[in-house]
Amino acid sequence: MSNRRDVLKKIGITNLENADSEKRGFLRGLTTEFMKNFKKFRSPEAQEYFYNLIAAIMLEHHKAYETFDIQVPGRLKAPKSIFDKVLDYLSRQDKSVYDYNDYNEYQGKLRDYMSDLFAITVVACNRPATFYSKVSEIQELIEEKKRNHILLGEMQKFKLSAIKDEFSGTKQKEYNYFCTKKQYYINSIMILERLKTLIDPRATKLLAYYNRLLDEVKKNVPERFFYVCDNKIKELYEVENLNTTEKLEDAYKKIYEAIDEANLSEEEDKELKKKITPKDTKSVDFLELEKDFNARIHDKLDLAVLTKQICSIFDKSELLKKFGVELEKDTRKKKRTASGYVSNLYYLKTPFGKIEIQLQSQHENNEGNYGHTAHGNMVGKLIERFDIPNLSNKNAVKKFRTCVAFVSPKKFFAQFDNTEPDRVLIQTFGDYQNYKSISSQVKKGSDEDKENIKYFNELYPKKDKLFPNDAVQEEIKSFIEYDIEQYLEGDKFKQAMKLAKAEKDLEEER
Repeated sequence: MSNRRDVLKKIGITNLENADSEKRGFLRGLTTEFMKNFKKFRSPEAQEYFYNLIAAIMLEHHKAYETFDIQVPGRLKAPKSIFDKVLDYLSRQDKSVYDYNDYNEYQGKLRDYMSDLFAITVVACNRPATFYSKVSEIQELIEEKKRNHILLGEMQKFKLSAIKDEFSGTKQKEYNYFCTKKQYYINSIMILERLKTLIDPRATKLLAYYNRLLDEVKKNVPERFFYVCDNKIKELYEVENLNTTEKLEDAYKKIYEAIDEANLSEEEDKELKKKITPKDTKSVDFLELEKDFNARIHDKLDLAVLTKQICSIFDKSELLKKFGVELEKDTRKKKRTASGYVSNLYYLKTPFGKIEIQLQSQHENNEGNYGHTAHGNMVGKLIERFDIPNLSNKNAVKKFRTCVAFVSPKKFFAQFDNTEPDRVLIQTFGDYQNYKSISSQVKKGSDEDKENIKYFNELYPKKDKLFPNDAVQEEIKSFIEYDIEQYLEGDKFKQAMKLAKAEKDLEEER
């Protein structure tokens, strides 16, 4: 993307002179606004500033909350995403305005710069033992987690009776197929009904997914058994606080008693005493349900604690204040989508403009990359896989590289170096990995995921020739507190602030 005409070609317009005044003004505004936003965070000075800032955030968090590990993945928005957003905003009165510029040319412009061009996610990576808090919201979540741990213990006990080997040494644990259908499906319904209580009510698609699994249970057992069992479990969850092992054991006893009193036919009773088969575990995989439950009972508490921690370090860290940043707490948004996507979102005011910070647990972050809420599962968000060119066709290779660069964000990943205390490593990625990362954001094991694996297995042997500059782009930067202090006192920081001021002056002229 070097100039306005390059952008126009992307939407099939090559003859600007023959366009009427309004179309010409719209296209002029489109390309001008695209270039302004595209270049905003692309300078080496801006990127070095943000890498130092991210390392500082991680080190300040680590000093204050040593047992609570975090990672920070981030990205610069892809040219295509910027272009699509500018195009959308220029068609909305609340986001744009049309007027005549200094040359008396009709032109549209955005009311403000976009604030999610550069985004980071702070990910909570472990679960410290938190039993008490002075914050009522967090203490309530702690109590909820304690209650769910009681059921998790029962679910894990049942899991051990259903699998061949606790330490199998293989990627996938195998069922031994010794338990009965009655045992398997009572526990499946028990965990599914509890899972539904851990989902935000706005996550309608995710709730529908769990209800579909309950429908699968219903298909595989006598109908009367399903309704008696499901209704009794719902009743117990609503009436009784199953917060001790004794209460949970009593609840199981009541479920079995209700089934005995249901007067199932001899044939139905015989069916329930049968051993489960691979068909049962394929239809409703209890191991996956237990793994999902194990993760979700920690998510809300982890996220609430992380949110308090991040807010506190921005309030109190003298090092972060030197960067000229401010967390806009009034922008906090609890992002909860129909697919089940969960994050707490803030905007961080920086000398270069606002950037987006999302806070998530590790499970929630994984869900957004290759789980139920993966980016590619959203309508219109799946990235096209471009035809792999013949390496001897230079034009096809050039076109492929251009297309990949157009749809791929620039990604990076920050984590602590386990070989040296208090040292942050930030890894940047080349075009191949950026393309693969965005293309692969679909649910693991789905048909789309299988197609991706096949596609990238074919692309991989050619990647060094298709992406010859990747070795330059892929690097690991390291930061200790001394590096950050030297940066803040040096010429590079001054140059970055000078550049940021020039950007701000341009913005104020708008």
